[in-house]
Amino acid sequence: MKLDGFKLANKTALISTLYTQAHGGVFAKLRFLVQLLLKMGFRVQIAYYMPYSIEPELSVPFQKLFRKNPGCRHFIGELGVEEYAIGAFLPELEFLNYFSNTHWRKLINAADLYFVVSGHILSATPFYFQKKNYLSWIATLYDEDRCERIKTFPWYRKCLDNLLISKVSRYLEKTMLRKNPAFTVSFFSYRQLNQHGQFSRNVIPVPVDTTIFFPKKGNVQPGLICFTARFLDPRKNINFLFEALALALKKIPYAMLCLIGDVITPAITKKLLQLDIASHVQVFNYIPSGELIEMLQKTDVFVIPSSQEGLCVSGLEAMACGCPVVSTKCGGPMDYVKEGENGYLVDFNPIEFANKIVSICENRTLREKLSLGALHQIQENYSEEGVKRKWISAINQELPS
Repeated sequence: MKLDGFKLANKTALISTLYTQAHGGVFAKLRFLVQLLLKMGFRVQIAYYMPYSIEPELSVPFQKLFRKNPGCRHFIGELGVEEYAIGAFLPELEFLNYFSNTHWRKLINAADLYFVVSGHILSATPFYFQKKNYLSWIATLYDEDRCERIKTFPWYRKCLDNLLISKVSRYLEKTMLRKNPAFTVSFFSYRQLNQHGQFSRNVIPVPVDTTIFFPKKGNVQPGLICFTARFLDPRKNINFLFEALALALKKIPYAMLCLIGDVITPAITKKLLQLDIASHVQVFNYIPSGELIEMLQKTDVFVIPSSQEGLCVSGLEAMACGCPVVSTKCGGPMDYVKEGENGYLVDFNPIEFANKIVSICENRTLREKLSLGALHQIQENYSEEGVKRKWISAINQELPS
């Protein structure tokens, strides 16, 4: 099937993804692909497993296994297209979250083209079991996506995971990647997926809309440090960032850390008080996109303290606003953070991390140089037009007529 520019009509594209209210890298990919498919003339539908922790009434846990069927909630979502929030049988077993039930089968049978936009490939499960070809855009391997989260499980949950969940999930992952190799978001992810076989087609980075994310001259607030992520995810390594901030404050006592993307917890409050940095940290669960952009335009240094990242789209958005980035060597950011050109990559050493933050905040000439390097990186490698061309080519070449 060859697509004529943006003139395809009367076709339905079904995207399997993650819960859309969990804004982050996956949502940025989803937003871009939805907008592109709509411009191409597709009718777009989004479907995902609705986490049991958020809407338990849609799923069938073990204690209700013989008393009900999984439910589905249908609505028009934030992206302006139909969304289907679908429950699962036995949500305790993660590999069943996307198992093909009645709701999935109905959507799949009515669609023409299939896409997966997720962190790892298991969101492709319903398409795989219905024997459909699909194009996937993922960031990491299953184990990498959850390795830190597993450490927080109680002992009985760890046992179940070791005996069953991880084994089945890894098998499904390899099987699905062999059938339909995925596009990845970074060269780091590409190398990861290809360690044990040809599981990745190519790299399609997440683009940045530079008509929205751009610098504002004269807005930068010296000492303002920002991190945008679901920072309660253990992979985000938030305690490491707090330790680095405590060290940085000894040299730049005017520094402020802005965290956006999650709620503050008693454990976080305790850590802030222990380090005596609570008055230097602001936490926002969520702010509208316009206010987020204003915050990034004020930010002096954007930080990525994570232990693992497939890409970290928020780092790219910050660079598009002219922010230098200080990141750990955690994977995806190693694609775009260039040492001494637009930021710094450091080992997992809070002293080194703090020193790089301080060097940027104290040296305005250095900060200006890194800011220009950040803008150049986005313009050269993460433009929307370049990514659009890659996706149109992928749809033309990979999907059957």
